[in-house]
Amino acid sequence: MLPRYGLYGENPQRREAQFLHLETIKERSAPVRGAIRPHIHADLAHIFLITTGGGQALVEAERRSFDGPHLFLIPSGLVHGFTFDPDIDGFVLTLASALQADLVRQYGLGDAFDEFVMISLTRRSALRALRRRFSALRDELSWRSPAWRAA
Repeated sequence: MLPRYGLYGENPQRREAQFLHLETIKERSAPVRGAIRPHIHADLAHIFLITTGGGQALVEAERRSFDGPHLFLIPSGLVHGFTFDPDIDGFVLTLASALQADLVRQYGLGDAFDEFVMISLTRRSALRALRRRFSALRDELSWRSPAWRAA
């Protein structure tokens, strides 16, 4: 039986429609030594920003090797797993499917989350800009002052 998780390794739970979670890939994968076994999320999508390092992605029945920098889009309901090299670095952004659908509509992203997308980031300026945005979002999400959720 294929495991269904909330965040990887955590029991599924009801999430808010605006659920957003960001952590480093090392934070999530270190306890399992870089081996994220195949699993599925019923209502969560991922955006991975691989800044350095590599590994293998297993999506449905297809295994793909990668070496950073890359950006992955993983829609909800898709079987996925990873084997990350020890030198992996980057972020994993997890968002509720409802939020992902809202963002796709709001920003005219069309079918961006209809299937697994693996984008090689060949321009260093694009990688730097994405790294800055992911870092800023992580800072914002860790801020717990009054009204932070509204902000």
